[in-house]
Amino acid sequence: MRKLYLLCFIFLLQAGHATHLRPWLGTDLLPQLTARYTLQQYHWVRISNHATPLPSIDHFVNGGIYAPYAPYSVEIEVNNAGTTANNFGWNDIIVTGRYQLMDDISGENLVSAVAGVSIARARPKFVQDISTFHHGTWEYLFHGSIGKEEQCGPTWASRAWSLVGLGVANEGSLWVISHLEYEKNSCDLFWYGIFLNGLFGMGSQDLTITDFSGYGPIKHRSVDLGGQLTYSFWENGTLTVRYSFRVWAENFPAYTNLATIEFEYPFGL
Repeated sequence: MRKLYLLCFIFLLQAGHATHLRPWLGTDLLPQLTARYTLQQYHWVRISNHATPLPSIDHFVNGGIYAPYAPYSVEIEVNNAGTTANNFGWNDIIVTGRYQLMDDISGENLVSAVAGVSIARARPKFVQDISTFHHGTWEYLFHGSIGKEEQCGPTWASRAWSLVGLGVANEGSLWVISHLEYEKNSCDLFWYGIFLNGLFGMGSQDLTITDFSGYGPIKHRSVDLGGQLTYSFWENGTLTVRYSFRVWAENFPAYTNLATIEFEYPFGL
């Protein structure tokens, strides 16, 4: 029963955090260019409640363009990876479309809510890499987010939001993502927050290091706890530093450190 409660808790708190998934679209016709670097480091992979040594230091470089036009937004993201198992190269391409269902900023709704779908094409060699998360070469993620901002004059003072998504690939089992985050704004110059995210795979098999072909059939779980700090250059973009630590994992890299630096640059049409 305790394990069931824990899995339900994870279901509510897991997420991916690369594509724009907040329930606020942003300013109409103000696209954003995003550049992101992530360093991932771990020493262990947890298999069937046992930690197996498998050290890895991995590098991820991502770039994308995000374009909102209420109630819609579109994003294209290209991700590159270099891991202990594979040389640096193209990892996957993700296209995301979203639709805003409710908007609390306009005052017409109590909360903001956005529904969307992401389609990813992954490189086969990275599907077979334990350090990169893929269920198949074609992946589809259906997601929805909901959140609330507390206003302070023309800007926001604090905000909280959550996300739940369901993924399906051209092979393997379904998986669930979700996310919970809280942020505070300091004079629109800095904002900072904490988040909890992870993954929950619905497969039935344990991970095998020697014959790993992707997370599709694996019963994997992971929970990451992290924090972030963003500095705003006003009209010239934002710089974000983010760190998270994997506090729990099964059939997945364990005790993982993830450090990210991200720059977003808006430009008007």
